[in-house]
Amino acid sequence: MASIDKLDKVNIYSSSLLSIDDYTSLTLLYSPVVGPRAISVYQTLYSIINRQTLTSDNLVYINILDLLAIDDDTFYDSRLKLEALGLMETFNKDNEYVFLLKQPLTPKQFLLDSVFPIYLKEALGEEMFDFVVDKFKIAQLDRLLYQNVSVTFDQVFQSRDIDKPFKIDGFIMGRKPNSSVTIKNHTFDFNSFMKRIDDRLISNLAEARKVITNISFIYGYDSDVMVTLFEQSINTAGMFDTKILKRKADLYNKHLNAGKIKAIEKPNMSDEEYQMMNLIANASMKDILDSNWPGYPKEYLKTINQIYDAIDLERDVLNIMMFYVLKQKGGVLPSLAYFKTVAESWKNDGYDTRESAWRYVRGFKEDKATPKEYKNTYTKPLTKKTNEFTEEYIKNLDEGVKKL
Repeated sequence: MASIDKLDKVNIYSSSLLSIDDYTSLTLLYSPVVGPRAISVYQTLYSIINRQTLTSDNLVYINILDLLAIDDDTFYDSRLKLEALGLMETFNKDNEYVFLLKQPLTPKQFLLDSVFPIYLKEALGEEMFDFVVDKFKIAQLDRLLYQNVSVTFDQVFQSRDIDKPFKIDGFIMGRKPNSSVTIKNHTFDFNSFMKRIDDRLISNLAEARKVITNISFIYGYDSDVMVTLFEQSINTAGMFDTKILKRKADLYNKHLNAGKIKAIEKPNMSDEEYQMMNLIANASMKDILDSNWPGYPKEYLKTINQIYDAIDLERDVLNIMMFYVLKQKGGVLPSLAYFKTVAESWKNDGYDTRESAWRYVRGFKEDKATPKEYKNTYTKPLTKKTNEFTEEYIKNLDEGVKKL
């Protein structure tokens, strides 16, 4: 990392101006991670550039320090943090430097597609982290309830004959997608990892490599753990899914921190009950719909995929949840928004594992699960069932299994 002399020349570049949303992201998402000083440096550098050309006049490094009222060490520390989080890049040629300012990630990119939330949550604590995340949540339109009556471009505009192609020279202002943070995890041997897994299950090797390497670095997982997590991250199409891997990695980390990792044991329930639980948890929802509610609207499959992608619960828990709701509503599948509300309630009440979810939907009386506590064994015997659909299935288990 180059050290800048106080008399070296500096130029500042950017590809677009910051929006109000960018400033909000910087304040609520980036600042807790890098600190307010680094964000102040970033915003000041942005204010120096010409709004028309998006570049600065020729500057001398010491003038930038004077403007910021900080010393070289403070600027250096802020610069490293900004570069690490992908907000800035530094280039050098002889005694001239260029600071390339990059736009912040959108809230969606920051919270869902980067490694940053882990560090943000660590900086804020769980309660304040949830508060900040809520600031960026928006209402989602359930498109299945409406018909799209919008027109297309060619319904309004006619085609044009172009005598010769036209070309626009130079750079045009525009937001270039920020590629987020770069992690070079030299301790993780990706090539060795690849030899231990079936690479035919990976559809996008570049994306998979980035996500796998990032996760191994953030959580400190070795190749053995990553191979296991990879094998558990295969979607219903039989392909490796990075979204599933992220959930698995986070869940495994919670288990480690709770100190409750142990071999999964069969819960204290009857063989029939245990068989039924695994049947629903492992089955394809399409098979469940075909067997129990033939003639269901095909839009249900789209909603189910949305539920898998959008809700942070394990697939087996979501299967149990959807099966339960379908039975309660006579085969009618509600919208994604409905399931988000149910999922939040289940997570708060601790019904976030296969066994705890099954005990809940079956209506067995027991003490409420400890919120968000990992449970993989149960010593309390099942005592009494209370809802109608469970009684129907328990009476004729063989018929229910055959249907599925």
